[in-house]
Amino acid sequence: MAGSDGSPLRLTCRGCGSGFVFNRNPGSSGKRPVYCRVECRRSFKARSLHVRRTTPARCNDCSAGVSKGSTRCLDCNARARRAASSYWHSCEHCGKAFYARPGGAIKFGKRWAVWCSQSCRTAASTLVRDEAAALRRIAARIAGRKLEPGPCEVCGSLCALINAKTCSIACREVRHKAIAAERYKQKHAGIWDAVRTCKICGSSFLKAYGRRGGRLLCSDGCVAKAERDSRRVTKGKRRARSRGVDAEKIDPLKVFQRDGWRCHLCGKHAPPKLRGTLSDLAPELDHVIPLAKGGHHKWSNVALAHRMCNAAKSDTPRGQLMFEGFATV
Repeated sequence: MAGSDGSPLRLTCRGCGSGFVFNRNPGSSGKRPVYCRVECRRSFKARSLHVRRTTPARCNDCSAGVSKGSTRCLDCNARARRAASSYWHSCEHCGKAFYARPGGAIKFGKRWAVWCSQSCRTAASTLVRDEAAALRRIAARIAGRKLEPGPCEVCGSLCALINAKTCSIACREVRHKAIAAERYKQKHAGIWDAVRTCKICGSSFLKAYGRRGGRLLCSDGCVAKAERDSRRVTKGKRRARSRGVDAEKIDPLKVFQRDGWRCHLCGKHAPPKLRGTLSDLAPELDHVIPLAKGGHHKWSNVALAHRMCNAAKSDTPRGQLMFEGFATV
């Protein structure tokens, strides 16, 4: 053989075994030929094909006859697959050797089994949990934290857990509501610090968290009284409309204050503390022109009257001429 300077190469033919000379062009990088001529290449390939066709295929393990292109028979192939997909493992909890197969009952999730049974798996997880709890207790002892359950912040009874604040679900709800109320008060501090005047009794008060009508009324009694007054106003308007006359929403207390708490029939004072009683001097709302005579339920047709004077007047249109004089006294 010669170098790569363009000198001829002496090669041996694969087909006939004779030597031949190959002249390579300078700078050429082509492959070296393995046959001296085309007939040698054809004859060599024909002999190889004949050998493959006439030689029977054998199993690599048991030497049994197999089909063309196969290296193992069916039994040896199945045995090899089982061996490749099955492994002996050692249980991490008890150390017992067990036979694990992927996709079987012992495989947990997508990882190979590390326990021989479910009981070993449970015992291992319990051991890990106990060790973690022991480490937490050691850390708490080092940090000086409490190691025993404390009293409930709501009822004072002993809690079941170490870090629990309450002893039951009911106490927990009470504590959460108290925390929510305190946070709401801190967020809206201006609402709680503002002094209000009750529109019913006129007293000054501060808003209480969760109280009905707490923004305008001071107590539940004032709320109930406001509801009664509202029902009374609505009832008077409904009663007037049932007679087919014009009606407005009229607050009797505002009418009494307008008239100076004096009866428009007799001109005498009507004590406000007798409002709602059965006393003869109790103030009542009276229609100057009765509804039965076609009067309207409007501010211009109502006035204050004693209970006794209102009963004596009945449905007669008396008192409308004296209204202005007594109302200004």
